Amino acid sequence: MPLSDLCTIQAGPSYSLLKQHITTDGGVRLLYPQNVRGGRLAEMADDRHVTEARARSLDRFLLRPEDIVCVRTGAMGAPALVRDVGAGWLMSANVIRLRMEDKHLARVHPGYLAAYLGRPDSVAWVRDRATATGAPSISAATLGNQRVRLPPYTERQRVVAVLDALDAQATAHSRLAAAVAHTRAALAERLMTSHLGAATQPKGGRHYRGVEVVEAHAADRPTGFACWTRGVSARRHGICQ
Repeated sequence: MPLSDLCTIQAGPSYSLLKQHITTDGGVRLLYPQNVRGGRLAEMADDRHVTEARARSLDRFLLRPEDIVCVRTGAMGAPALVRDVGAGWLMSANVIRLRMEDKHLARVHPGYLAAYLGRPDSVAWVRDRATATGAPSISAATLGNQRVRLPPYTERQRVVAVLDALDAQATAHSRLAAAVAHTRAALAERLMTSHLGAATQPKGGRHYRGVEVVEAHAADRPTGFACWTRGVSARRHGICQ
């Protein structure tokens, strides 16, 4: 089945509609190709925003959960499914949004479609058809010609369940890695500051100059363990409640 028969395909707004409304004072986040990383959406420290008033005037380009985002111009890889990250963001000109039509939602889960389009063969299909005019680019019309294979419904549901479980694992590991990296940076600064006292290791955890790092088993977390820091908290990263 052609992709265009399953979903609406919408390219982002022209940059000319955005450039006078870029702001650093709050607003609505813009989604660029660099936010689509390895089949996921990621927030970047240098993300741009537009004013809320401008975003409202371009509401047809706003993203909502279960939309699929593809790179239109630039380095083309696996598309990303919008979950919490990406919801409410405004598309930039260099991305394309796929939105499942209501009549197909009962039989084709957006997660299955995103996974299918992220397969190496599907990504290669897009790259082969991208025009090279400075940077590779693909049109919404060309993308809509891509064929999508639909196995039996129960098989598609099984695929989605397995991939969702793996996504939960990957998210938990990513958050833990971010917390550990943050703790390491703070701990390195403490260790290398000459006016602080020597490291101590009192009962109850490992203490390094005012920073306590505790590892504990947590069977209810996908990673199988959790890391807490006191003094330099991992709570901001969503690891510890």
